[in-house]
Amino acid sequence: MGEPNALAAFDVCALNAATKKLGVSVRYENDANLVTLSLQDRYPEFTHLAALIERPSGTGMGLILGGHLYRGVHGRAGELGRSPWPTRYTQAREPLEQLPWAARLDAIAYTLAALSHTLDLEHIVLGLQPERLCQLHERLPDLLAPSVTVATETDVPRSALHGAGLCALRHARELVLSGGFRETHVA
Repeated sequence: MGEPNALAAFDVCALNAATKKLGVSVRYENDANLVTLSLQDRYPEFTHLAALIERPSGTGMGLILGGHLYRGVHGRAGELGRSPWPTRYTQAREPLEQLPWAARLDAIAYTLAALSHTLDLEHIVLGLQPERLCQLHERLPDLLAPSVTVATETDVPRSALHGAGLCALRHARELVLSGGFRETHVA
Protein backbone atom coordinates (compact mmCIF):
# COMPACT_ATOMS: atom_id res chain seq x y z
CA MET A 1 0.00 0.00 0.00
CA GLY A 2 1.07 3.55 -0.59
CA GLU A 3 -0.29 4.72 2.75
CA PRO A 4 -0.77 1.85 5.20
CA ASN A 5 -2.87 3.73 7.72
CA ALA A 6 -3.96 7.22 8.67
CA LEU A 7 -4.26 6.37 12.38
CA ALA A 8 -1.68 8.21 14.47
CA ALA A 9 -1.45 5.35 16.99
CA PHE A 10 -0.40 2.91 14.27
CA ASP A 11 3.39 3.24 13.98
CA VAL A 12 4.29 1.64 10.65
CA CYS A 13 8.03 2.32 11.01
CA ALA A 14 8.21 0.61 14.42
CA LEU A 15 6.22 -2.37 13.16
CA ASN A 16 8.40 -2.69 10.06
CA ALA A 17 11.57 -2.59 12.19
CA ALA A 18 10.24 -5.24 14.60
CA THR A 19 9.07 -7.60 11.87
CA LYS A 20 12.34 -7.22 9.95
CA LYS A 21 14.28 -8.08 13.10
CA LEU A 22 12.09 -11.18 13.58
CA GLY A 23 12.28 -12.14 9.92
CA VAL A 24 8.52 -11.95 9.55
CA SER A 25 6.88 -10.88 6.31
CA VAL A 26 4.18 -8.22 6.72
CA ARG A 27 1.73 -6.81 4.21
CA TYR A 28 -0.53 -3.84 4.81
CA GLU A 29 -4.06 -3.38 3.51
CA ASN A 30 -6.75 -0.90 4.45
CA ASP A 31 -10.01 -2.03 6.02
CA ALA A 32 -12.20 -1.12 3.03
CA ASN A 33 -10.11 -3.34 0.78
CA LEU A 34 -10.17 -6.19 3.32
CA VAL A 35 -13.96 -6.01 3.50
CA THR A 36 -14.10 -5.96 -0.30
CA LEU A 37 -11.94 -9.08 -0.53
CA SER A 38 -14.25 -10.80 1.94
CA LEU A 39 -17.28 -9.80 -0.13
CA GLN A 40 -15.63 -11.04 -3.32
CA ASP A 41 -15.28 -14.41 -1.59
CA ARG A 42 -18.97 -14.28 -0.58
CA TYR A 43 -20.22 -13.05 -3.98
CA PRO A 44 -17.92 -14.69 -6.57
CA GLU A 45 -20.54 -14.16 -9.27
CA PHE A 46 -19.91 -10.38 -9.24
CA THR A 47 -16.80 -9.25 -11.11
CA HIS A 48 -17.54 -5.53 -10.72
CA LEU A 49 -18.38 -4.72 -7.11
CA ALA A 50 -18.03 -1.75 -4.76
CA ALA A 51 -18.06 -1.92 -0.97
CA LEU A 52 -18.64 1.24 1.05
CA ILE A 53 -17.79 1.10 4.74
CA GLU A 54 -17.94 3.64 7.51
CA ARG A 55 -15.99 3.02 10.69
CA PRO A 56 -14.74 5.24 13.51
CA SER A 57 -11.39 5.40 11.68
CA GLY A 58 -12.97 6.78 8.51
CA THR A 59 -14.96 6.16 5.36
CA GLY A 60 -13.63 3.78 2.75
CA MET A 61 -14.63 2.15 -0.50
CA GLY A 62 -13.10 -0.93 -2.05
CA LEU A 63 -13.56 -1.91 -5.68
CA ILE A 64 -13.44 -5.24 -7.45
CA LEU A 65 -12.97 -4.53 -11.16
CA GLY A 66 -12.74 -7.39 -13.62
CA GLY A 67 -12.60 -9.82 -10.71
CA HIS A 68 -9.56 -8.16 -9.09
CA LEU A 69 -9.18 -5.80 -6.14
CA TYR A 70 -8.31 -2.37 -7.46
CA ARG A 71 -5.42 -0.90 -5.45
CA GLY A 72 -4.63 2.07 -7.68
CA VAL A 73 -1.44 3.26 -9.31
CA HIS A 74 0.15 4.30 -6.01
CA GLY A 75 -1.50 1.74 -3.73
CA ARG A 76 -3.83 4.30 -2.13
CA ALA A 77 -7.17 3.04 -3.45
CA GLY A 78 -9.88 2.62 -0.83
CA GLU A 79 -9.57 5.91 1.05
CA LEU A 80 -12.83 7.55 -0.02
CA GLY A 81 -13.06 9.60 3.16
CA ARG A 82 -10.01 11.65 2.21
CA SER A 83 -11.67 12.90 -0.99
CA PRO A 84 -12.10 16.68 -0.95
CA TRP A 85 -15.69 17.84 -1.10
CA PRO A 86 -16.98 21.40 -1.42
CA THR A 87 -18.87 22.75 1.55
CA ARG A 88 -22.18 24.46 1.05
CA TYR A 89 -21.43 27.74 2.80
CA THR A 90 -17.76 28.42 2.04
CA GLN A 91 -15.28 28.09 -0.77
CA ALA A 92 -13.29 25.62 1.32
CA ARG A 93 -13.15 21.90 0.68
CA GLU A 94 -13.33 19.37 3.49
CA PRO A 95 -12.40 15.69 3.45
CA LEU A 96 -15.62 13.77 2.85
CA GLU A 97 -15.41 11.92 6.18
CA GLN A 98 -15.26 15.23 8.10
CA LEU A 99 -18.46 16.61 6.60
CA PRO A 100 -21.61 16.83 8.73
CA TRP A 101 -23.62 13.63 8.33
CA ALA A 102 -26.29 15.00 5.95
CA ALA A 103 -23.67 16.45 3.60
CA ARG A 104 -21.56 13.28 3.84
CA LEU A 105 -24.61 11.19 2.99
CA ASP A 106 -25.23 13.22 -0.16
CA ALA A 107 -21.55 13.03 -1.14
CA ILE A 108 -21.53 9.26 -0.66
CA ALA A 109 -24.78 8.79 -2.60
CA TYR A 110 -23.57 10.82 -5.59
CA THR A 111 -20.13 9.15 -5.52
CA LEU A 112 -21.77 5.72 -5.57
CA ALA A 113 -24.03 6.84 -8.40
CA ALA A 114 -21.13 8.16 -10.47
CA LEU A 115 -19.14 4.96 -9.95
CA SER A 116 -22.11 2.70 -10.69
CA HIS A 117 -22.50 4.34 -14.10
CA THR A 118 -18.85 4.99 -14.91
CA LEU A 119 -17.52 1.54 -13.93
CA ASP A 120 -20.66 -0.37 -14.96
CA LEU A 121 -20.88 -1.94 -11.50
CA GLU A 122 -23.04 -5.00 -10.85
CA HIS A 123 -23.29 -4.89 -7.08
CA ILE A 124 -22.77 -2.42 -4.23
CA VAL A 125 -22.47 -3.45 -0.59
CA LEU A 126 -23.04 -0.91 2.17
CA GLY A 127 -21.46 -1.27 5.60
CA LEU A 128 -22.75 1.59 7.74
CA GLN A 129 -24.50 2.00 11.08
CA PRO A 130 -28.21 0.97 10.77
CA GLU A 131 -29.66 4.47 11.15
CA ARG A 132 -27.30 5.88 8.51
CA LEU A 133 -27.86 2.91 6.25
CA CYS A 134 -31.61 3.58 6.05
CA GLN A 135 -31.02 7.20 5.11
CA LEU A 136 -28.57 6.24 2.37
CA HIS A 137 -30.89 3.53 1.01
CA GLU A 138 -33.59 6.19 0.59
CA ARG A 139 -31.35 8.27 -1.70
CA LEU A 140 -29.92 5.55 -3.92
CA PRO A 141 -32.80 4.12 -6.02
CA ASP A 142 -33.08 7.18 -8.26
CA LEU A 143 -29.30 7.57 -8.60
CA LEU A 144 -27.80 4.17 -9.35
CA ALA A 145 -27.60 2.49 -12.72
CA PRO A 146 -30.75 0.35 -13.13
CA SER A 147 -28.93 -2.99 -13.18
CA VAL A 148 -27.00 -2.43 -9.91
CA THR A 149 -28.01 -4.54 -6.94
CA VAL A 150 -27.46 -3.30 -3.39
CA ALA A 151 -26.75 -5.39 -0.28
CA THR A 152 -25.84 -4.67 3.32
CA GLU A 153 -22.81 -5.77 5.33
CA THR A 154 -23.96 -5.93 8.93
CA ASP A 155 -20.64 -6.93 10.54
CA VAL A 156 -17.87 -4.83 9.01
CA PRO A 157 -15.17 -5.77 11.60
CA ARG A 158 -15.78 -9.48 11.07
CA SER A 159 -15.74 -9.03 7.30
CA ALA A 160 -12.42 -7.13 7.55
CA LEU A 161 -10.94 -10.00 9.61
CA HIS A 162 -12.17 -12.51 7.02
CA GLY A 163 -10.51 -10.43 4.29
CA ALA A 164 -7.27 -10.36 6.30
CA GLY A 165 -7.41 -14.14 6.61
CA LEU A 166 -7.86 -14.44 2.84
CA CYS A 167 -4.84 -12.17 2.30
CA ALA A 168 -2.75 -14.30 4.69
CA LEU A 169 -3.75 -17.50 2.87
CA ARG A 170 -2.90 -16.00 -0.52
CA HIS A 171 0.45 -14.76 0.76
CA ALA A 172 1.29 -18.16 2.30
CA ARG A 173 0.32 -19.89 -0.97
CA GLU A 174 2.58 -17.52 -2.91
CA LEU A 175 5.48 -18.23 -0.53
CA VAL A 176 5.04 -21.99 -0.78
CA LEU A 177 4.77 -21.97 -4.57
CA SER A 178 7.80 -19.70 -4.97
CA GLY A 179 9.94 -21.76 -2.61
CA GLY A 180 10.25 -18.80 -0.27
CA PHE A 181 8.67 -20.63 2.66
CA ARG A 182 11.37 -22.23 4.76
CA GLU A 183 10.74 -25.14 7.08
CA THR A 184 11.67 -24.40 10.68
CA HIS A 185 12.80 -27.13 13.04
CA VAL A 186 12.38 -26.70 16.78
CA ALA A 187 15.02 -28.49 18.88
